Amino acid sequence: MLFDTFIKYSSFSISLFSSVLLIEIFINFKKPFNLKLLFLLIATSISIYNLSILLNWPFYVSMISRFFIISTGIIILYYLYKLTINRKIVVICAFLFCLILIYLNTDLIPWKGILVLNILRVSIKLLLIIIFLYLYLTIFWKLISSLQDNNLYSKKVRKWIIFFIIIFLVAVVNNIYLQFFQSQILVIRCFNIFTHLAICLLIFYRPKFINRTELAISLGKAFSFNAIAQINEDKFILEFYTNQYYLNQQANLEQFALLINIKSNFLSEYINKKTKLSFNDLVNKNRVDHFVFIATSNKYENLTIEGLSTICGFGSKQSFYRYFKKFHGGSPSDLIMINQ
Repeated sequence: MLFDTFIKYSSFSISLFSSVLLIEIFINFKKPFNLKLLFLLIATSISIYNLSILLNWPFYVSMISRFFIISTGIIILYYLYKLTINRKIVVICAFLFCLILIYLNTDLIPWKGILVLNILRVSIKLLLIIIFLYLYLTIFWKLISSLQDNNLYSKKVRKWIIFFIIIFLVAVVNNIYLQFFQSQILVIRCFNIFTHLAICLLIFYRPKFINRTELAISLGKAFSFNAIAQINEDKFILEFYTNQYYLNQQANLEQFALLINIKSNFLSEYINKKTKLSFNDLVNKNRVDHFVFIATSNKYENLTIEGLSTICGFGSKQSFYRYFKKFHGGSPSDLIMINQ
């Protein structure tokens, strides 16, 4: 009786807090809109779950709301890592939701005592557990790998992200525990109270820069504003410009990053900050510049335009003409005629 009273009061308190959080996010969270929706969705799911406990709503309401809490957490963590919603993860979550619906509908089947149905239910549980664990652990590893000791936002941001990951991992483990030990409802409900309250507090006390897009929130980007400091600029200039790396037809970001001994995400950010171009655009712009240089000299006057473009590193005629128009304008033949 005392425990039931505690659960009721706790569920009411968390439901009230999550409702206040909804209003706070709606008012204070400016951009990006996708992340704002994700935070609103997770706060709504927490509120619905605790209302279902408080008001004794059907079991499927609490189960579906728990699913949305866990799956939205995955999408949020990936968004913080890449500053985008990963479509593959959304599709996987939609697939898992279909499995949840199948699982819930097995209770309505009159032959639920049949062995085949029991195998189906256990299989769905195991599949849900394996996929959720894989997604969380994969994103957890990527996030931890991206956190730099000397990043711009220092200890406060790192701690917030790490706590966020840990709390959601606890929530996943608690849901796994629920699947196989439903009789121990006391432990499960206590952990639910802890994780839901912790999630609400983490979102409420999120670092303020997350409310705005001017300071990008991607761990792969915003938390590595020190990318310029990581680059040996002399080595970059030597390999890319002096040794004319851009003339290599197989030129790519990962290969060049290995060549100058730097992480590819740092290299990409460095190039973007210095030139406002992507790595591919920088390569092809220099190829076009090289084409203009050799096309206006007498050294290769016996070669065709396609032959000159091959010397400049272009792998196809279509690619050459596309980038020539983008970075120079006009056509290569007009350039050659003018300089004859």
